[in-house]
Amino acid sequence: MIIHKKLIRDYCSCFTLTIVFLVVSILSIAFVPGIVTPKDTSNKWADGEGKTKEGLFWFIHTSDTHCQESVKESVDNWKKVLKIAETVKPSFILNTGDLVEGCPDLEGTGLCYETKKDWELYRKILQEHNLLEKESVGEWNGQDAKAPYFLDIRGERDIYSVSEDSATENYYYPHSNLGGIIARSEKAQPSRVVNRFTYGFKFGTYEIITADFLESPIASFPYGIYNTPTSEHLDQFEAELIKAQKSDPSAIIVATHYPLTTIVDLYRSTKTGNTFRELLQYYNVELFLVGHFHSTNWDSILLDDAEGVLELGASSIRFNSAFNMIVYDNGLLSWKQIHIDDLLDRQPIFLITNPPDARYLTSNQPLNKIVSSKYLRVSIFEDHLEEKYKAKKVSITIGNNKEVFELKKDGSSDPVLWVAKWDPMRYSSNDLYQLNIAIELQNGEVITQSQSFSTVGMQDGSSENPPALQAYVRANSFKFLLSMFCCLYFFLIIVLLIGTKIIKKFFFSPEKFRNFAKDVQNVIDDQKLTKVSLFKIFKYHITFNLWKYSLFEGAPFRIFLFSALSILILPVSVAPMMKPDKWGVSTIYGIYCNGGFHFEPNNLMISSFFLLFIYWPILNIISKRIVKNNIPRSVSEKKKLLILKPSLYLALLTFLLGIFAFVNLLIHYQVLGAVLSINIIWNALVLLIYLIITLIKDLKGHKDLKKNK
Repeated sequence: MIIHKKLIRDYCSCFTLTIVFLVVSILSIAFVPGIVTPKDTSNKWADGEGKTKEGLFWFIHTSDTHCQESVKESVDNWKKVLKIAETVKPSFILNTGDLVEGCPDLEGTGLCYETKKDWELYRKILQEHNLLEKESVGEWNGQDAKAPYFLDIRGERDIYSVSEDSATENYYYPHSNLGGIIARSEKAQPSRVVNRFTYGFKFGTYEIITADFLESPIASFPYGIYNTPTSEHLDQFEAELIKAQKSDPSAIIVATHYPLTTIVDLYRSTKTGNTFRELLQYYNVELFLVGHFHSTNWDSILLDDAEGVLELGASSIRFNSAFNMIVYDNGLLSWKQIHIDDLLDRQPIFLITNPPDARYLTSNQPLNKIVSSKYLRVSIFEDHLEEKYKAKKVSITIGNNKEVFELKKDGSSDPVLWVAKWDPMRYSSNDLYQLNIAIELQNGEVITQSQSFSTVGMQDGSSENPPALQAYVRANSFKFLLSMFCCLYFFLIIVLLIGTKIIKKFFFSPEKFRNFAKDVQNVIDDQKLTKVSLFKIFKYHITFNLWKYSLFEGAPFRIFLFSALSILILPVSVAPMMKPDKWGVSTIYGIYCNGGFHFEPNNLMISSFFLLFIYWPILNIISKRIVKNNIPRSVSEKKKLLILKPSLYLALLTFLLGIFAFVNLLIHYQVLGAVLSINIIWNALVLLIYLIITLIKDLKGHKDLKKNK
């Protein structure tokens, strides 16, 4: 009876750990961020009803130039973007960090440090394109002054080896444009407490704030991957937000180097007690521009869009050869990632600005402008092209009825804008409509693009909440892809189970397995005697256990083995669509960042620590207790192995997968995170069912043994 109680107690411990994990996994997929009520924007916007450029402006967002004298591609790509900017004529250019390489010998010594020659090259490029001290139109830093045309924020690569802000190695201030503005401001007003970290300027009715929360020293790579704003940083940032909000802006745009998944909120501002994330929402920041990740798939990496904050990242100029074009048309946001390739010289850059892409609508945008507008609007940038590559004819097709609109170039107001009259209220019956644009060039080539739009819930006085559209749009693609994945997933599981049965029956019978086990054990024993490397012994152990558990320890482990592999299969499947950086897509970091999955090393380290020092040891101890104390000696060796060892394998890999999915889905409501969460819930259920079955078998074994005695 004592044995019976011990067994129940030990299994209850396993169940508790597993159920907690299961609940966390379910919460991860059930979690949907709350929705903030949209602010009133009825009196802020240009009319936007006629052929007018009023309320239309655009800018370029670049990042991670990693300028390096010895790497020609980094310089050529950067120069090409600046050359395009001269013809596209953006209102301003934002470069969100990692201006220079900072790690010139990363693959050699592994050390990171600033080099003067790289900074001199960076400054020379700015001089060649007349970017230093060039001004745009607007009020900057709350004073009667024009705004800078070019803003370059620091990244961690720009301060490696810099011991303090005034150090001689700190080349940022004398060689960058924004750094020079800061340095001149300090020199002109030495008695004034200068805001080193955040600077804001006003362009028309828009407020743009550049945030720099970096602190020296940063030793070397990989330090600097994460950023922790201090209370001082947050106070200065909040002061800029307050100043911006007082002007009653059309939108507040914040630009910094770090995406939110790499900003660690350990501190709060002293004024309102908010973290960095909370400040963005508290002050109704509409657009959050970042770099750092080099991602080419920001379509699926949107942050807090239901809350009105849209995070967009620029890809690396050096490694992925792309930048963002962002257009505001009467307060409505459109953006596009532009790749620096041969097509850039043979095709115009174009964005459909009304109606905008439904995927990027937020509560802070004047959504009522879509239903009150009278014109379809397309912005086409083509001054950088030869005549034969310019647009000749532009047409748009909407919905299943294939209604075609022929757009005309509005030469009276702005050469960028093409327009056609439309009635948006004709498209209010469905939640989403498909819009297809076709641009015929002078040489006869036709370029096409599709996007979805909606007018539901956008009328003035509507009882529906417009941000719900964002969740609906995301859920639509989410459900479709999820259903496709689940069908494929369960089909492959069936194939896996049938396949292992066939292998077991025809190619690897129990007799062959016993011989294989003997051979492996002999090799291991021989290697131990001859003191061969532990790696080879480990390799034979892995081979043996893989065959053993995948073929002879039941379906749960085989199912889970496939589930564990799927975490690698999913990102790799999108790899061919990416242009890999110099490390390629073979590295986990490259796969997850560039594949659209926010790889979280910080959370991985925390979860690994928890796994290695808490979860795994507890289950191991319980396992040994069951095998040693609770199972009588008469129970066969096979039953001993079946007690908990497979469950430990399941627990180990399931927990890792769970942390990936939970953190990812909690931060980013995206398809891949949801698929992984479904995967985790499935695995946890398999584990739980397996433990229950094992417990029933063990209790039955105890009962039978007691009867025999």
